[in-house]
Order: sequence, then C-alpha cells, then structure tokens
Amino acid sequence: MKGLVKSGWGRSMALALMLGSSVSAIALPGAAQSLPVLPISPLTVSMMMPHPLEQQVWQLVSYRDATGETVMAWVDSAATMQFEAGQVTGTTGCNRFFSAYTLAGSELAIAPGGSTLMACFPEALAQQESAILAGMATVASYEVVADELRLLDSAGDVVFTLAPQVAASLTQTDWMLTSYNNGRGGLVTPLLDTTITATFDDAGLVSGTAGCNTYRAHFEATTETLQIGPAASTRRLCQVPEGTMTQEQDFLALLADVSEYEIVGNQLTLLNAAGTVLAEFSTATAAM
Repeated sequence: MKGLVKSGWGRSMALALMLGSSVSAIALPGAAQSLPVLPISPLTVSMMMPHPLEQQVWQLVSYRDATGETVMAWVDSAATMQFEAGQVTGTTGCNRFFSAYTLAGSELAIAPGGSTLMACFPEALAQQESAILAGMATVASYEVVADELRLLDSAGDVVFTLAPQVAASLTQTDWMLTSYNNGRGGLVTPLLDTTITATFDDAGLVSGTAGCNTYRAHFEATTETLQIGPAASTRRLCQVPEGTMTQEQDFLALLADVSEYEIVGNQLTLLNAAGTVLAEFSTATAAM
C-alpha cells in the first residue's frame, strides 16, 4: 500500500509540473518566487435545508368559497395541510385528502388527488370541504408573510390563508373521536349524540368514555409505537341512539389492534401494524 501511495504522489507531482510548464515563467532552482495562486471556484452545495412551505403543518385560517367570498375556517374541527417531498396531505376538517404538488420558486401547483368519503355534518363543514378540494386545483403560487402562508391563484388572489399548527402531546391531552374503522367498510363517524374520548396519562393508563360506558386500559408508547392492553369498562346498557352498544364494542375491540400512532397538529391517528387507520381523534377543544 505504501508503494501505491508514493506512486500516486509522484503522478500528482508530475501532473503539477506539466501544468506548470504551460505558464510562461518557469521557477528556477534557488529562485525566490511566490507560488501561483490557483483560482478556486465556489462549489454549489445543497445544504438540504427544508423549504419554508415544508417546515410546518399548516392549519386553515380562511378560505375562498364558491362565490369568491373569504370565509373563516370551521373552528370545531381543524382543517390542515402538510407539504412534504412532493406530497400534500391533510384534512378538510371532515375527510383526509392526499395529492401531489410541484414547486418552482414561488410557483406552486397541486395535482388532482383523492380523499376519504365520510359524510360531513353540519352543512357548513361540508361546504368548507368542497371549497378546499376545489380550491387546491386553482393554486398557482404561494407567499409566506410573517407566520402566515397564503396560497394564491393565477391572478394573485388569495385562495387559502393558513398558520402554523402546534402539535398536541399524546399524553395529558383530552382526545375526542372523529372517525373509526368499524371493520365493515372503513372509517365512519360516531353516531350523533354519542361521544367517545381517550386521555393518556403519564403513568401508562388510557381512559375515557366509549359512547355509553367509561373504560380504562394500560398502554405503552414510544415516539411512534403504541400498544394498548385489554380494556375494562362499566356495564351500562344504552339503547338510544340505536347502535350505541355496537359502536362501543367496535371501538373497544380496535384498541387491541393499535400498533402505531401519528400526531399532526391537533389530530391523533391510531394505526395497526399494516398501517391501516383504526381511529382518528381531535383535541377535545377543537372537536367541541
């Protein structure tokens, strides 16, 4: 190996002399002469800094409706957008959506995408969802002013105004169920006039109401994984609204299948080992 190193060094010196021979003045032995300073071209180095658009989960503040009027976002369930690696995901406040986007400077284009298909109530929330899904197709550029993100159309008019959303914590947060997988056709919303909640404490206990009865179970969590043990509950019988007990049984049963969780802003999603969504929650203050 030493021989190889010396040979390489010798070749480097020969190359240097060859390059030096192209210079009109050749250094003579013993002559005091400054070594030529070779110009150094600045390297274009990507620091992989996150794009301002992609550094936040953005919560909808206002949107433009079908008549062109600016409407304040529905406060009972936060609508969000998250831009990351060419994919935009979020929630309309009712359904989750997903699509692709492209960036070129301040230009932004969002491609047609897809969404879940839950019915949205009340009507104001359904109207907001329609405006969000339709409005994304009209976005042509963006601007960030202070802490505010504005998505603009080709005329420069504001389609959406959003602000950074602070993520909630798994523990010591009162979570309210917004949708769950009943095992018979995907995500559904809880029955009207029923409330299902979950609160995870720092001692490893999750408790809440399952729509009729209260329940509690032990859990173990890391930053991404979540395991919930068998749930114990009270034994009331609730016949109104119809289906309350079936809903409760479905909810308590899915807890045992939870393997992972995600928190985006004030939204908690519970998933199984295959990545299938089992339940979605919002912070109680947002869902009320």
